[in-house]
Formats: sequence, structure tokens, C-alpha cells
Amino acid sequence: MVTVNVPFYPDNISIRADGILIVTGMDELQSWKACLLAKRSFCETGFTVMTVDPVNLAVRPPLYHAAPGILSAASVAVQAGNTLYVGSAMEDRLLEIDLSGVTNTYSTTAGVR
Repeated sequence: MVTVNVPFYPDNISIRADGILIVTGMDELQSWKACLLAKRSFCETGFTVMTVDPVNLAVRPPLYHAAPGILSAASVAVQAGNTLYVGSAMEDRLLEIDLSGVTNTYSTTAGVR
């Protein structure tokens, strides 16, 4: 068995058209757990979307990183062309990110609609 280390808590994986894996998850769990225990409707958790090459398991720089407050408990991302769609296990919406205009993948609002 081989493992791949990523700097966040990975949840779901999708596969891009070119075969690259897209891994999405929350950056930390303590605030999310506290929010759930408090039964709040929106838990401010940051998230990261990274890609991994399935052939050599090389982890690439983040495709997108969001600070807390944009999407609660992001759990999956799918890329279609230059658009990244991010879903959450706790919300009733998708986040749409236009990657063509994003030069800083660590931006919290650039490219978000």
C-alpha cells in the first residue's frame, strides 16, 4: 500500500479529463467539530483543492485554496475546462470558480461566482 500526504484532510476524489486526480478537503477539523457540536447552520472552514498524478503520485501545488467563510465543509471538486465546481456535505449549493482568471490560487474570492 502507498500513501500520499497532503496538507489538509482529504474527503472525496474526482478524475479530471486528462486523468489527473482532484482531491478536496477541509484545512482543519477542530473548528468544524466545534461548530457541529454547537449546531450552527454554517461552519466556517477553509478548504483546499489539489491535484495528484495517479501514475507517480506526485502532489501538485493547490489548484485552489479558500480561507474560512466561503463554503462550509467543502468535500468534492470537479473541473470542467477552466471551471472548478466545489461541493459541500453541509450546504445546498455549489461553488463555481473560473480558473482562467485566477492567478493566485490562494485567493479567497478571485474567480468565485
